Amino acid sequence: MERGALASAALRWVQLSRVGPPKTCAVALGTSAPATIQHWRAVTVDDGQKSGEKKPKKLSMMAAVQMFATEEKAEKWFIEQRWPDGIKCPHCESENVAKVKTRKPQPFRSRTCRKHFSVRTGTPMQSSKIPLSKWALGFFLFSSHVKGISSIKLHEDLGIGQKAAWYMGHRIREA
Repeated sequence: MERGALASAALRWVQLSRVGPPKTCAVALGTSAPATIQHWRAVTVDDGQKSGEKKPKKLSMMAAVQMFATEEKAEKWFIEQRWPDGIKCPHCESENVAKVKTRKPQPFRSRTCRKHFSVRTGTPMQSSKIPLSKWALGFFLFSSHVKGISSIKLHEDLGIGQKAAWYMGHRIREA
């Protein structure tokens, strides 16, 4: 899979630093068609508009940390974002998928092409040993800072090595 396809097979994302009409921005997972995501903006408040529209409230850092507190919560969120209509094989697009009980070598297996895959397959997170919870918080930090974030700041905030933070930052920027 080439790098351009990696970016198009991306996580749907809305920048948190701006409150207002929903914007679309593909980042690292999901479908090929960009779609608006209000998932990061978990709480909505009524701003008193006549049309009854609700203005999204941005997610706080504390809420994001709680949202991705465990690896299981983060994996569940990424699976829901990448495959909202059910798990599909990224290799053959088949919905005929089995869950591997031992999760070895990966948690899912396509019965059509017989290849194993995970939520990381075909994304910037592929071949990374960084936990999904830290990837999710890295995406949050990148989207909440207007000018991005340095690898030193990621290193300090996520508690990972500076080289790993540099790698993560480049992968997120590439997507």
